[in-house]
Amino acid sequence: MHCLPETNPTEIEYNFAYVIGIAIKLLPFSEMQFIDETMELLREEASTHTEH
Repeated sequence: MHCLPETNPTEIEYNFAYVIGIAIKLLPFSEMQFIDETMELLREEASTHTEH
């Protein structure tokens, strides 16, 4: 088992955001388009359910 030094929470947030940024850049354009369209449909469905 490795002992890791305590890390500043701000550093962890930065590192996480950096990794997510890299992952987004690695996704093919068609996948990003699919995710965007799916999120839009989910938003529309959520707003329809909250209006009733």
